[in-house]
Amino acid sequence: MRMGYCPNCAKTTGNKRALGWGTLFACILTCGLWLPVIPFYPTRCVVCGSPAQDKGFWGKSGKFILAVLLLLPLTVLVILSGFIISASLSPAAAPFIYSLF
Repeated sequence: MRMGYCPNCAKTTGNKRALGWGTLFACILTCGLWLPVIPFYPTRCVVCGSPAQDKGFWGKSGKFILAVLLLLPLTVLVILSGFIISASLSPAAAPFIYSLF
């Protein structure tokens, strides 16, 4: 946890990342590919929950854009590899694969 000044509280408070149900669902739905994005979450005040006053490109949306640009090709590769593997299987395995979708 970092200490920083919060303009809403008008004092120095702790700042940490807020991980919630959305993070859990994103990690489950992407089979863990969302985990490297968590360090890019903005830090928030532990008292009032307002975002920390980060400055520069890496402050607000820069980290998120970088994470999306890094994870998007990985996600596409994983999805395409699943289709390639399912297309190369024998016809006997087709009912099982179609039951997954």
